[in-house]
Amino acid sequence: MVKADEGATYYIGGSYSGQHDFGYTCYMPERITIENLKIDDSNHPEDYQGPAIFANFNPQMTDDNYQEQFPYVKTREAILSGT
Repeated sequence: MVKADEGATYYIGGSYSGQHDFGYTCYMPERITIENLKIDDSNHPEDYQGPAIFANFNPQMTDDNYQEQFPYVKTREAILSGT
């Protein structure tokens, strides 16, 4: 569990540059809960489409027949709550 300090501001970013070989199955958290989420996107460009909190894990995975070269057990549930 990760808890943020009350009143603190955190900037989270990331990218996915390709497949990663961990040498074993990678287990992502079964459930992710984000509480008191506030997104300040008031200074956005004209082509802004809104926040992308969870992006497509692998756009090549278009059906159940796709097999990851290095297996992942993905998160099944994400809970967002705010005030």
